[in-house]
Amino acid sequence: MTTGRAGMSDFPIDPARIVVDPNFQAPDLSQAVEGWRAWQVPAKLPRFGVPPKLWSVSHRYYWVPRQESVAECGRCKDMPGESHTCGFYSAKHLEHLQSMGYHQYDSERTGVFIVIGQVANWGKVIEGSQGWRSQKSYPVRLWVPFEAHHLAVPLSEAYGVPVGLKNFLKPARAAR
Repeated sequence: MTTGRAGMSDFPIDPARIVVDPNFQAPDLSQAVEGWRAWQVPAKLPRFGVPPKLWSVSHRYYWVPRQESVAECGRCKDMPGESHTCGFYSAKHLEHLQSMGYHQYDSERTGVFIVIGQVANWGKVIEGSQGWRSQKSYPVRLWVPFEAHHLAVPLSEAYGVPVGLKNFLKPARAAR
């Protein structure tokens, strides 16, 4: 098994827990709160026909393809908690996400690319100064850097959303 940064591997962490719904449709933004977030994706495609995975840039969380992500917290009954930090975070707009530096990457050093995307947030959604915290979230559109063009089609097929190429994703060494 090939393992990269943050425990990312060719195989899901617990295959028994993954239930992929072949009829799953990415949520319509007209029925959800739009947010923007970043993920890390291993630079090399996984072996054995396994699709690439979107990993949170700040937590060890794997976004399962074609399955809504539902926040979990051992402290809060009503997710996300009003006075807690749980939930899925997203910026309100792309410029804000970029101002936080999430579009920077150094794939030569880390072995991962950063992917940026629009997400639909629904269920309980709390507005904060930095964006949104939501109970449920799923990507509705992704962008990969030009150097990661080989990931576009596999990510689109895996997550069932459009994936484009954008040059606004700056390598960390070029952003300095």
